Amino acid sequence: MRIRMRSTMWRRIIVICIVVAFIFYEVICSFRTKAVMKYAQNVMEGDSLLSEDVGGLRNIQYHAGDHYSESVDISLIPILYFMNFNKGYAYVCVKYDYYNEKGELISTVGYEDEVFYLEKESGEWKLKKVHRQP
Repeated sequence: MRIRMRSTMWRRIIVICIVVAFIFYEVICSFRTKAVMKYAQNVMEGDSLLSEDVGGLRNIQYHAGDHYSESVDISLIPILYFMNFNKGYAYVCVKYDYYNEKGELISTVGYEDEVFYLEKESGEWKLKKVHRQP
């Protein structure tokens, strides 16, 4: 009877350690990719104009007139990261708020699932491609 209780206790401790390690890993990944998420948000809102289509990023860029609007406010909510030392993925929910010329909200679209493909170049994480989930 006593042996069974001890093995159950060790199982719980192992599961708790795995959950804590996973949460710690996700927090580290979010800090490492904070600049990439800000860059993606600037590209999507049209603040950072792309001179060439890099990995399909131009198709995510906002242009005035989309959804009959003059501006957009985009919220990125990272859900899950999978990263190794050189490449990684970020599963992100994206919410779009479209505004008219008076600054009034006219439309909200979201939350859409998107996958950001990341690569590490010269010590910094860069956004290489965005895949929109159907």
